[in-house]
Amino acid sequence: LLTGCLTIVDSEISNLSIELENSFCEDGLNLIRSKGTIDNLAIKNSLHDALDVDFSNLHIKNVDIIEAGNDCIDLSGGENHFSDLSITDCGDKAISLGEKSKSTFEMVTINDSQVGLEIKDSSLSTLNNISIKNTLICINAFNKKQEFWGGFVKLSDMDCDSNQVNQQLGSKIIEIYELYN
Repeated sequence: LLTGCLTIVDSEISNLSIELENSFCEDGLNLIRSKGTIDNLAIKNSLHDALDVDFSNLHIKNVDIIEAGNDCIDLSGGENHFSDLSITDCGDKAISLGEKSKSTFEMVTINDSQVGLEIKDSSLSTLNNISIKNTLICINAFNKKQEFWGGFVKLSDMDCDSNQVNQQLGSKIIEIYELYN
């Protein structure tokens, strides 16, 4: 039941660099119950989801995802940290978190997606320095599955041109303003 063109399961990875192009599977890259670091990740032209991370604990940096038919990044469970992301042309969501995911994102640029960020089902996301352009919706925070609570977002320094933020009852989006002396 592996859904990725490249699937990494139950692995400890270190200083990995991955490039994928023209994937036709349900997930271009699927990481399952894995931990470690990916230093460079480039995914281009995925028919469905570009990156699917399930129940993993990863630090992924220098991410460049261009053109996915569905979600560019889909996270379920686990605790992940992402930095230096460039995400362009996602058919649905640029970043989707669900099922008790805890993820931190730093220095993110999102262009041309239906939804910039979707946080749902007891997931928690912390975002710093994020730019979202040419999307219909900046952020959705909600509850989808009855066995979970809503989505929770802490963000600082966000620039989104649509200004559309949806927060369902039971979810919370908190903007943190940094004070400088």
